[in-house]
Amino acid sequence: MAEPRPSAADRARPILRRAAVIVGVVGLLLAPLYARVLIDGRAELAHADAALELGDSDAAIRHLGRAARFRLPLAAHDDLALARLHDLARSADDPGTALAAWRELRRALIGTRVIDVRDPELLAEANAAIVELMVSEAPRGQPTHSDRWAEELEQDLEPRGRSLFAALCFVGWLGACVGFFTQGIDGKGRLNPRPALRWGGSIVVLLIGWIALM
Repeated sequence: MAEPRPSAADRARPILRRAAVIVGVVGLLLAPLYARVLIDGRAELAHADAALELGDSDAAIRHLGRAARFRLPLAAHDDLALARLHDLARSADDPGTALAAWRELRRALIGTRVIDVRDPELLAEANAAIVELMVSEAPRGQPTHSDRWAEELEQDLEPRGRSLFAALCFVGWLGACVGFFTQGIDGKGRLNPRPALRWGGSIVVLLIGWIALM
């Protein structure tokens, strides 16, 4: 007597179980990273507020730049840090403070890009302000090179493969971790030697690549 064919629900159950495992593994891997970036970003923002209350604009700019570099989806501290750097740069009475704020804002925008910066208009404003302040701060009688300075700033905006490769290494690392838990370990919690070695080696190589390219 022929065995009854499995229903669609029976065929889908292993697929759903594997998908749940993958989602769970990715969540376990990302949760500590997300929490660490969120905590550190908010801490840097708090340090910046404390520095501003003490009148230490240099420290405030430094901490705001760090907070802006802790870029995180669905978080507000990085965008808030950029906004405060922008306000500080525009409102500073001292040209040196304004120039430092614009430069830190620019570094934060470039430092968190993958393919392009998150706010090209803000970056263009920062570049123009930096050149203008450099011209105004140049000693009298010495020639200024505003066109060359602007060109040098624009050169930093050319596509760079380093940040893209770093992002690919991170995504690959996540995929290797999922592969290790789903292919390198059997249903009884024992290692499958060959898949475990293959996926484990990929985890190490991709993690080293990600850290080296950051």
